[in-house]
Amino acid sequence: MPKVTDTLADNVLDKVQTATSRAGHLVQRAAKLRRGNVNAEVIAMQMTKNSPNGHVYTADGVQQMANAYQDSQSKPILTARQTTALLADQAEVRRAGGAGLAPQPA
Repeated sequence: MPKVTDTLADNVLDKVQTATSRAGHLVQRAAKLRRGNVNAEVIAMQMTKNSPNGHVYTADGVQQMANAYQDSQSKPILTARQTTALLADQAEVRRAGGAGLAPQPA
């Protein structure tokens, strides 16, 4: 059974962290729950219930978080450089009147 102080510390940390660190912890927690064989639908339901913005989460989305966590243990799956380049490409497409980037054939 967790100590009350551990739970209090976790609650305080959850409230003072940045959105980036909270998102990282969310992905880690989703992966931990999946590794513990908690059903992805149950995790999604809990996340949906807790969403302050009314978002609805799916079992597939939870599994994708677990997949991203697993991949991230080896290397970044979306680098800062790639993010900057994709944003620049998107801005160029929009300036040219396009709706957005589309996957290109390999």
